[in-house]
Amino acid sequence: MKQIFFIVLVLLVVSACGNIRQKKAEKNETSKETHDFEDTKGEELPIVDTTSGNPSGLQSSKKETEADRERKLNLRRARTAFGNGIQYYNKGEMDQAKEAFKLVLEYDPQNGKACYNLGKIYYGFNEKDIALAYYEDAVRCDDKDSASMVGAGLIFFEKGDYNSALEYYNMAIKLAPNYALAFYNRGTLLGYQKNYGGALTDMSKAIEIDPGNSKYYMNRGLANYYLKRNQQACDDWEKAALMGNAEAQKALGIYCKKIEK
Repeated sequence: MKQIFFIVLVLLVVSACGNIRQKKAEKNETSKETHDFEDTKGEELPIVDTTSGNPSGLQSSKKETEADRERKLNLRRARTAFGNGIQYYNKGEMDQAKEAFKLVLEYDPQNGKACYNLGKIYYGFNEKDIALAYYEDAVRCDDKDSASMVGAGLIFFEKGDYNSALEYYNMAIKLAPNYALAFYNRGTLLGYQKNYGGALTDMSKAIEIDPGNSKYYMNRGLANYYLKRNQQACDDWEKAALMGNAEAQKALGIYCKKIEK
């Protein structure tokens, strides 16, 4: 009998004004001959866009010093550079986007959203050590940045440092208890650690929050399979397959009787 494995999802860049929006990227689904817990490749966070509103840190003062004026000017420059970075990113011009977000940090070194976006871009370049450094910088700038925590957790997971990955996923879930991707990633990690009960719980929570993602059903099916709940596994794979998940269709063909329509 073939061994089946969990599949992992990848983060996208966060695109919102301060809020995390999750985008589904089913087209990036990983294809494997054997089934493991799906990794997080394919599921991305949107890119953070803070071009609307006032730059952070701007304050009015009756007696403004030269340093105050320079600080305000730099924040405005950072805002402009950030907007340029978003435009480059949306056009797929990643090298220019990278330089624009780096310029943001020259003018505003504590801009956590620019750090997050750079982490995402460097992850896309497969420069994961640099990406990790930017994600961790983002968390230092904003200790409530759950998207960067998931980004860091994913890289630690891929490095095989499961303890560090779990620490970041736990922090993200504590801060954002309705963050489906964080539950999915943690559940995937637990699946790799053979904690199938924990994986089942986290996958079920991810589905409760976001029932439209086929990968969540795929991996919950894997947890059910390893817990010898074969009918529940096949039910989950059927749902995922009906959503267009190719890996679930393979699992149905290998491990389940043909489902009559």
